[in-house]
Amino acid sequence: MNKWYYFERPTNLALHYLTSTLHAPKNLRCLLGLNLKFIPRQRFTTSDLSETCTRFRQDAFIKAFFRDKPAPPKVDYNPKMHLRTQWIPRTYQIDDLTVQRTNAFIRKLKSHFPKKRSSPNLLPHQRALLSTLRRADEFVIAKCDKNLGPSIIEKTSYIRKTFQDHLDDDTTYKRLTQAEADTATALTRTRIDVFLRKHKSTVTAKERKYIKAATAAVRDPLPKFYTTMKVHKSPLKTRPIVSCSGSLQPLGVWLDAKLQLIAQEQESFTASSYDLREELSEITDLPPTARLFTADAVSMCTNIDTRHAVTIIANYIKMEPTFSPLPCTAIIDALDLIMNNNVFQFGDTYWHQLTGTAMGTPPACSYATIYYALHETVLLAKYRKYFKFYKRYIDDVFGIWIPIDLGTDDETFSEFTDDLPFGSLRWEVSPRSLSVVFLDMTISIREGRVHTVLYEKAMNLYLYISPHSAHPPGVLSGLIIGNIQRIHHLCSNAVDRCRLYNVFYRRLLARGYTPQHLTHLFDRGFQLARTNPAPTLKNKAAHPAPEADRGSIMLHLPYHPKNPPSATIQRLFRETFAHAPNRTGIDRLIIAYSRSRNLGEILSYRKITVSNGPPVSS
Repeated sequence: MNKWYYFERPTNLALHYLTSTLHAPKNLRCLLGLNLKFIPRQRFTTSDLSETCTRFRQDAFIKAFFRDKPAPPKVDYNPKMHLRTQWIPRTYQIDDLTVQRTNAFIRKLKSHFPKKRSSPNLLPHQRALLSTLRRADEFVIAKCDKNLGPSIIEKTSYIRKTFQDHLDDDTTYKRLTQAEADTATALTRTRIDVFLRKHKSTVTAKERKYIKAATAAVRDPLPKFYTTMKVHKSPLKTRPIVSCSGSLQPLGVWLDAKLQLIAQEQESFTASSYDLREELSEITDLPPTARLFTADAVSMCTNIDTRHAVTIIANYIKMEPTFSPLPCTAIIDALDLIMNNNVFQFGDTYWHQLTGTAMGTPPACSYATIYYALHETVLLAKYRKYFKFYKRYIDDVFGIWIPIDLGTDDETFSEFTDDLPFGSLRWEVSPRSLSVVFLDMTISIREGRVHTVLYEKAMNLYLYISPHSAHPPGVLSGLIIGNIQRIHHLCSNAVDRCRLYNVFYRRLLARGYTPQHLTHLFDRGFQLARTNPAPTLKNKAAHPAPEADRGSIMLHLPYHPKNPPSATIQRLFRETFAHAPNRTGIDRLIIAYSRSRNLGEILSYRKITVSNGPPVSS
């Protein structure tokens, strides 16, 4: 039996059973209870480093080629719109020292990565179960909404539920043949080319290059439609998701970067729980009559009228002087192109989204934020004297309501809720109270101040990544330290923090972590939480991520737990590259690990195929 079975074996194993007619495979919890992010260890260690070495040589030669040249200014640099170059300098263009040290490092690196058999991190019955699930055609291993863990459901039930909840709505979705879908995709590519030619003067050359090259590189242009299970709803509902890797993606990345600038200027905008918590901490001396409320948009994605939204957003951008430096006409044309051409695939069926926010596209959230913010401007002007605080995160509203006249206040609040709808968008409003749940916090009023505490969903299974998963070590430590900082920054009361730290610690023990492992990471997490500010939008702007200096180089390496550790690789680098005298200009190695497929990717249901039985189209 493997060592991890005795020292790192999780005891908290669970999943949601949604089957109704068929019996799920026995003892399914022992595998899926590990979490869909669990990475099975590969049978053999990494031995083929050809791609790693080719990329390292290219990076080393490029750095040497540009070593004595001034660094170009990074004006409006967006890493999301970066394309990796395929160019590599010729050997004769590089100094001999760099070539020699590059070759020496690669030779030493390869000698430390022989092919070796590795012991698995799954037991025999878990591996057999994984093999059974990969072959099983009658089940889908689906993700649950709100990060509530994995679930199993019959494939026919899953398909039927998807149609009933979403695709049967012919006012929102139009069924296409495969030929029509292919034609629509080709037409979209043509429209993107026309867009780039039309806006050559306002879209920068670097942006045009990215959009054109990234669109041409797309090999599977049709996004995949799938749903997650809303197990917290009764009866069971599903949330539609489009995995958007199609031809519209590069243009969407460009558009989202522009719309984000507009969305952040809206009065009601909040970027995250951290931003909201920081703003609420400044509120003091609330009157005894102050009450909290929340509002949730009903299917915001599909209930925004596209024609209405594009029209009013276009008028707003054109007339607002603040946004005159932006390429307004290009933004409007890109918005119209993306929102009206969302074609996707579900199994062997093809669909065109007729109205609503183009699901899965990068600008979907910023588009929805701006659209309703234009109505909120009028709404807040009318009811401003009743609001001590009002913010919205996409389709969720939070407010602090201050009554002016207690005798007519119920009528006034009812009038406000009647004014919330905009176009075809409707809202569900909670009763006013002293405590509400918003985003991932429970917000309450105590003694005239706003208090917050981390909200934990009742159906959350808390399936944290277990320590024997084949993740790079930084991921496991980041999980623990990140959660500690999250508790610290979202809880306003020290007692609540201590309680949640203890609960989190016990849950990690149930996932196979040992006290010896956790003590060091918790101490480090506490120290970072006390010294590091919350990751708010303001703090991110004031303290941007440090850029890699020109003397550093990255080694992109597949991770396997039995490969040589990073300390060994760093030693090899120091012996070959960084030893004195170092005239290569490269003195620091950053190891960037890539991981193997996790259980969720191995059992992915985004591409529904039915090898036995009827297809989706039936």
